[in-house]
Amino acid sequence: MNRWLRRLGWVIALMVVFSATLEVYMRWPSTAELSPLGLDEDTRYLLLLVHGSGGSKEPTFIEMEQRLNEAFADDPQVAVVRLVWAPHDNRRRSYVLGHRLGTAIGRELAMLPELTDIRLVAHSAGAYFLDPICVAYRNQVDPDVRTFIEMTFLDGIGIAGGWDYDWGYRNHGHCADFARSIYTTNDWAPGHNEPYDYAHNIDVTESLARRTFDRPGHYYPIRYFLSHLVSEQQPRQRSHMNLPRGAVHVAED
Repeated sequence: MNRWLRRLGWVIALMVVFSATLEVYMRWPSTAELSPLGLDEDTRYLLLLVHGSGGSKEPTFIEMEQRLNEAFADDPQVAVVRLVWAPHDNRRRSYVLGHRLGTAIGRELAMLPELTDIRLVAHSAGAYFLDPICVAYRNQVDPDVRTFIEMTFLDGIGIAGGWDYDWGYRNHGHCADFARSIYTTNDWAPGHNEPYDYAHNIDVTESLARRTFDRPGHYYPIRYFLSHLVSEQQPRQRSHMNLPRGAVHVAED
């Protein structure tokens, strides 16, 4: 009996060490840096697309960038940027990486004097960038500057550290003037399967078009958003006055 108790004690000790090591690894501050966006000083409207971990060549994001560039080709004050954060897009480190890199981007955007609208769109682990961008921007500009910031989370993952799987549901979108989460509830990716407290939510799990979608469900929200892009691309078209935070719309189209 004592032998089995000692073995059990070792197993428990190893589990505790593993858990603590994972938590430290996932929260340890990062020194990663990205090149500046280098936007023109007269940029009025920025649409920033942020891929998930391992998604630097995600075809639907590339298509989204192309279609937005075509839509705003005649307006030199509109900038469309597909942010590539590889090789730093480590899924387990994305919580701290998103905070560090997003904060740097927000401070850079605060230097643009003509900026009136910011549209942030992120898939999966790219979700960690959005509120840090917004918070850093708000902290740098004059409080009277009311740049409208809209966020769209596409199956945005929100795990903080190793074990707080609900962090994103409680926090993503809190800085935005308008935030929306488009998500599925039944695929393998963790930390994105429930509505956000600070966003208007669209559950696309049972969407008709998903039945013929030939990729994992974690990528379907990107396709859903892309199929509605014509109505989504202009700024200040959505408001929490009629699309309240925390509410859920179940999509059937």
